[in-house]
Amino acid sequence: MNTKKYSIAALAAAAVMTLAACDTTTSGEPASAPSSVSASPSGSESFREQSREGMRRLERNAELGVPGPVIGQLVEAAAQDGSPLAFSWGEGCSWIRMPDGALWALHSGGGALVRDEKQLAWFRANPGALVAKECEQPAESLPTQPDPTVSTPFRWRDGATTKVSIGGRAYALPTQISERGAVLVAEDSAGPATPTN
Repeated sequence: MNTKKYSIAALAAAAVMTLAACDTTTSGEPASAPSSVSASPSGSESFREQSREGMRRLERNAELGVPGPVIGQLVEAAAQDGSPLAFSWGEGCSWIRMPDGALWALHSGGGALVRDEKQLAWFRANPGALVAKECEQPAESLPTQPDPTVSTPFRWRDGATTKVSIGGRAYALPTQISERGAVLVAEDSAGPATPTN
């Protein structure tokens, strides 16, 4: 029997966010408390459907090998487009997800990035887990230009911008990498690209 592990905290957080989103009037003001405690059958069914949808999203993110906060549709669109996607999770931890699903740790330092099979397996095995992961940032002495002899993703600094070279193309990294994910856009002759969130 194939079972998935879900974090109670993640599911509770999803339920709270769902309830908070539903607990407003059309003007955006919080709705007043109902006069009776019993919930209507349609309200209960709506809540169950939202819970099922949340579980489906967590399962899909697990299949993609990314944590719960990452927007799954963004991951899929980036992969379909052949673009890398950067995301963060935990304290000081960030990765680049390649279109083939491989994760490369950005918190491993400058120069050649390290492929992170262990974390990829963990994300797949623990959908929706909220773990206080901390990544120690090594002393950042980034190279100031890409190294064409390195075939793996390579992180370097170009003035005030941190970039990563992948397959001979340069991508500017966002200053703050979002937990939701940011699709990286290759630079071209028109100048530096801006990552999308």
